[in-house]
Amino acid sequence: DKYIRALRKLECGSLLSPLKKALKDSGGYLSVFNDVLRRFYSLYDHDQVLELFKGMGCFILNEDHQISDYEGNPEDIWHKIFEIVKEEKGMLWIVVIEPYVRTLSLTYDIEFPEAMSSLLHSAQMENERLIKMNEELEQTVKAVNEKLIKCPITGLYNERFLETLLVEELDKEDWRDVGSIAVIGIDDFSKYKLTYGIDEEESVLNNIAYILKEQFGDNSVFKMDSTDFALYIKALTGRDLVEKLEILRTSISKSHLFLGGITVSIGVVFPKELSLDSATFELTVENYIEQSLNRLRLAKLRGKNRLVYESNQEEEILKQSSVLIVDPDDTNLEVLKTFVKELGVEVYLAHDGIEALEKAEIYVPNVIITEINLPKMDGFVLKEQLRSKSKTKEIEVVYLSYLKDETSVRRASELEVMHYLKKPYLLSELIGIIKRRTKG
Repeated sequence: DKYIRALRKLECGSLLSPLKKALKDSGGYLSVFNDVLRRFYSLYDHDQVLELFKGMGCFILNEDHQISDYEGNPEDIWHKIFEIVKEEKGMLWIVVIEPYVRTLSLTYDIEFPEAMSSLLHSAQMENERLIKMNEELEQTVKAVNEKLIKCPITGLYNERFLETLLVEELDKEDWRDVGSIAVIGIDDFSKYKLTYGIDEEESVLNNIAYILKEQFGDNSVFKMDSTDFALYIKALTGRDLVEKLEILRTSISKSHLFLGGITVSIGVVFPKELSLDSATFELTVENYIEQSLNRLRLAKLRGKNRLVYESNQEEEILKQSSVLIVDPDDTNLEVLKTFVKELGVEVYLAHDGIEALEKAEIYVPNVIITEINLPKMDGFVLKEQLRSKSKTKEIEVVYLSYLKDETSVRRASELEVMHYLKKPYLLSELIGIIKRRTKG
């Protein structure tokens, strides 16, 4: 019944204006106080509301828990009610009852409660502050997303964006409508930067990006992490694409846009070579791109400034793959050797830094997996020595160590170590790195 009575008194409609009433003729402040009390009863637990009003010390309540009288100036009591509600129950109780109190104030021409006015003003200010913060956050997120999906140097979409695009294509289209991928690597780029300075890197990348966009269109060119550039081409047949890429390769080698001579190697895969037996589209895309990277590596192995688009010589890459594992602990060596050999690659072992350097010069492995804390020569010095020799400077080094702190990570970064795993490590993660780095 109490809810029905409350609903009968509830004004409806956002455009209703309360009818003005004389406070004295309507029962005076006593009636208004009881209206507020009944509204609280209808909204919240009866006992909580009763205890709250009894604690105010200015009301006399009858057996029906209604206000029969009050003590003090009624205008002061009116403001006091909401001060106490704010202190005892917080902002939620104030906000919920505010429309009803505003109606009472307008109906009987009573001053709007100070506590409610100041609190609502604060709430409005806070709301405006939150809106502004959200707007700033949206701008920040947008800027961060731009950085995450675009290369800061060339402004091209990055490898992750290309992978996402390919997954979407596979999800929505017939696999035969997916485009070809060509990955492009600048030959001896490290040597070029040493000769002409690190600042020239930006100029070279931007100039090659310009050439690619001119020949293939802005939306077909991507900046890769695993190599320099990639093209995603849908509008050309395999033969036409190969012819156009040969023209591209030749034009870059003859271009006058660079301080020194620049050549590129290119690996290409076609939609007919998509492997559709993978568990997910993500794995399908990863394998598709990896196949193009294998052909790029083969192009570099054949002498650089080449284009490879056939698969009949890809076995040659795997036969040349080898890994050197360096660790003073024999158990660690044997465990890793067992799992790495299952990848079909040659495995060499070393117990200290000197032995590792000697074997690196003899076998020139694709990857060296090394502990940092080594006898005779630690992992950092080993990497420096490898970089100083033309024969070994390109060998990928993976740190696998108990030591990993801010200082060691910074030093590894300065040495251009791309992978640094702390023991104990995830074997699957390490195997994934080795598989990616030993395919050429």
